[in-house]
Amino acid sequence: MEKRDVEDFDTIETEIKIRLHETIKKYFNSYFNSYLFLSLEGFYHSNYIYLEPVEPDKDLLTYFKNLKSYEESRGNEFRYIQIGFISPDERAINVDNETGKVYIEEYETNELNLAAHSLQELIEEIKLKNK
Repeated sequence: MEKRDVEDFDTIETEIKIRLHETIKKYFNSYFNSYLFLSLEGFYHSNYIYLEPVEPDKDLLTYFKNLKSYEESRGNEFRYIQIGFISPDERAINVDNETGKVYIEEYETNELNLAAHSLQELIEEIKLKNK
């Protein structure tokens, strides 16, 4: 289904008191693919990954508030925004809100490993793997 509505990130950013990286806004406004999707998943370097859906009537304000609250409850700065996860070991896929780079977070050690230089690069790699 084609995405026609544009999310109001000014309101979201005001509420969460953080400016979001442009690629995060593009992702949720579907500028990478122009469509709503309930699932964006596939293999990336032999890992099965699942990215956050872009679905009709998704409450992005609550989504970002919950992410921020979770990170702050762990004593972390809200810099790395979870956009998906790797299965079966449930490692997080995070976007660096300052640079737009995509990292895989090891939950036990909180170590971040570079996965892609951008969300677009990550998504293109998933498409290549699934062709």
